[in-house]
Amino acid sequence: MKWVSLPIGEWLPDQPALNNPGVTVAKNCLPSETGYIPMRQPLANTSPLGTSAEDRVRGAVAMKGSNGTSYVFAGDAGALYQLSAQAWDDISTAAAGKYSGTGTDERWTFSQWGNQIVANNYNNVPQVMTLGTPPFAALGGSPPNARYSAVIRDFLVLAYLQDGAIRPNRVRWSAFNDITSWTRSLATQADQQDLQEGGWITGIVGGQYGTIFQEDAITIMQYVGPPSIFTFDRVKDSSGCRVPGSIVKFGSASFFMGKDDFYVFDNGQLTGLGAGKIARAVLTYDYDQNYSHRVYSAIDPDRSIVFWIY
Repeated sequence: MKWVSLPIGEWLPDQPALNNPGVTVAKNCLPSETGYIPMRQPLANTSPLGTSAEDRVRGAVAMKGSNGTSYVFAGDAGALYQLSAQAWDDISTAAAGKYSGTGTDERWTFSQWGNQIVANNYNNVPQVMTLGTPPFAALGGSPPNARYSAVIRDFLVLAYLQDGAIRPNRVRWSAFNDITSWTRSLATQADQQDLQEGGWITGIVGGQYGTIFQEDAITIMQYVGPPSIFTFDRVKDSSGCRVPGSIVKFGSASFFMGKDDFYVFDNGQLTGLGAGKIARAVLTYDYDQNYSHRVYSAIDPDRSIVFWIY
């Protein structure tokens, strides 16, 4: 039998089926330069997460230490774990009770400070551990509980805080080059800032400058030094992120799910990825907003693919 190569256009479920230049159904495949390639079979890790096998994974991250060793961490409602030879080792704090929050929709978020990993889940004090030397322990300096964190230049920045009161529009940063110092001081440069417009904070991305995602805005956090320490410039109005788990960074670009489209934010420019193509089919008809806390995202850098799992 002679094989015939058929050109197949991109996935365009938002377009009418008649005279559609692409396809309306594309299952179990990934886009490629000339069409589609098979989706690889997912490999399940059947080892339960410690004694909390009845709970779901509430956040995971992979990172590399200063010695080149790679690590994979995950958390559930009651503990933090490290993947070791296809098994999950409990590396939670030695404190009694470990972590609280089983009955909530909270999740773990992670950031890397040099050779240390910082883990937050909002219901507990931020946790820190030097890579390769478990267990986790409470971060020193009495920082507030936080949903999100990022490293911006020489500061650890926490966002959406709980310090005795719920502060969904506040960011707070550590002292310069010291993540165990949180007392507000012009000398150490530790301080905080409330974002008065744009809605609740839904995520923060670090680097030489910070990108703060809010429900209806995107704000740039730029280091300027004392006395202001940081400036906060709202660069996008009415275009924010309401799905925290959808934010994922690759290079200088941050990808996320907006209320009406999938977007990439890069060097101050916001670009829609799915309008008139897939946005309506996915966000209006397929995605269940009642489970926004179950959305996860990832990057495949080898194939330049962004994944959203919902």
